[in-house]
Amino acid sequence: MADNITTPVADGKTLAAKDIGAAGVLYPWNLVADSAGADLFGLVTATPTAFSVLGRLKTIADGVLAATPAGENYMGKIGGDVLQSAPAAPPAVSASAYAAGQVIGAKFTLPNATRVAAGAGLIQAASILSKTATTAAIDILIFSADPTASTLTDKAAPTIAAADLDKVVGVIHLTDWTALGAAALAQNLAVGLPFRLPAGTTLYAVLIARAAITPGSTSDLLPAVRIIPG
Repeated sequence: MADNITTPVADGKTLAAKDIGAAGVLYPWNLVADSAGADLFGLVTATPTAFSVLGRLKTIADGVLAATPAGENYMGKIGGDVLQSAPAAPPAVSASAYAAGQVIGAKFTLPNATRVAAGAGLIQAASILSKTATTAAIDILIFSADPTASTLTDKAAPTIAAADLDKVVGVIHLTDWTALGAAALAQNLAVGLPFRLPAGTTLYAVLIARAAITPGSTSDLLPAVRIIPG
């Protein structure tokens, strides 16, 4: 049978068909070609004609199968993330008595507190591991940025400058201590303290004694927080 057979129809239009297979199967012309006769459907090949039906379907399929690029867009998630942040080393403290209300050691950083710079999160839990047994209540004062204008001197009451007040995220109270032989662990598992960083991924913090405490060494206290990322 010859290709491109046309048959007049009642309304004066033309019904056209094309033999596109070796078996002699005819397909309506308007499904496989445009008015100029250019192929619209596309041959079944690895690289079908651009803008043909198969070409467009391949473009869609390639987009679906492509690896999801790195970024912060969510496409659905199973389970959850928890970030643990602690100083690289225990903040230096004095191995001598502290009175209630005094800063213990110097301010320290809590790195990788968010997944991205200027990110947000929720401090869900906090802890302090003491190498020396103690039951003294301690606060962790959290800042969203370095409180450079404030005075946070070891063994002195903290003085928060007006310029740093908007950096204060909140205070975490640690009063629940568990003896671990010669050591002790304080935990607060229901902190629920949200924050957003103005830049970077680091929180700043300082320990404040709420009762008399005497660290056993200059590296006696190791604070940490656990964060649900925003």
